Amino acid sequence: MTDKNIKKQLPGILRFLIQLFQIILYIPIQIIFIPFAIIGLIDAIYKEMGNSKKLGVSFTAIQALQYRWFMHYFNTRPAPLSVAFIKKFPCESHFGLWSTLGALIISQRLFGFTTKFGKVDEPGEETIFSTPGRRVLMFDRIMEKYIDEME
Repeated sequence: MTDKNIKKQLPGILRFLIQLFQIILYIPIQIIFIPFAIIGLIDAIYKEMGNSKKLGVSFTAIQALQYRWFMHYFNTRPAPLSVAFIKKFPCESHFGLWSTLGALIISQRLFGFTTKFGKVDEPGEETIFSTPGRRVLMFDRIMEKYIDEME
């Protein structure tokens, strides 16, 4: 049974108290990350906008790569090759992603704080926020289907 299913079975007030406790624990972690997030955003903006323009790399392609990073670190789908690629890719900042989302990642892993980042809704229940994840999974299925035919 997943954490989400367990939470659904809890009485409403208990679910509310757990979520409140998780938010209370998340806030100090996020406060600690604020200086890093500022530096990380500067680095990320420079790399994503400056380097991508210089190198002619599509910003949309970078966003698809970012979503793979989100899915990896928010435990939706392992993507170690995407993470390794981001670390070397001149148009993306691994530090920038970690510094801006690290508090969420740590909070999720330590005490189950949930977020929409990196999640994929069930087919038919997609939202504007989960569409990139669904797109990543669809592209992966296409790649797996035709991998033997590719050069």
